[in-house]
Amino acid sequence: MIFRRLFRIPVRSRAQVSAELREEIETHIALAAEQLVARGVDPAIAERQARERFANLDAQMSTIDASAQRRSTIPVRATIQSWLVSTIFSRS
Repeated sequence: MIFRRLFRIPVRSRAQVSAELREEIETHIALAAEQLVARGVDPAIAERQARERFANLDAQMSTIDASAQRRSTIPVRATIQSWLVSTIFSRS
């Protein structure tokens, strides 16, 4: 908490990362369905086909979510490392 205030580092919670991931996947499904509808496919069928492209999504969500959680910490680490390097070398 102190580092977050001190460095003004935006930290997202696990729930936020998971929600963003689910929203991104739903957006991809919606875009795929829209493309199918534009080609003349019935909207209900297009939705089903778009979801089929993401087969076993529920089964894979834990793996995908774990990967997203790991990636979400990279910008925070990079921000801290960048600040430390600039601070250390600017005083030399």
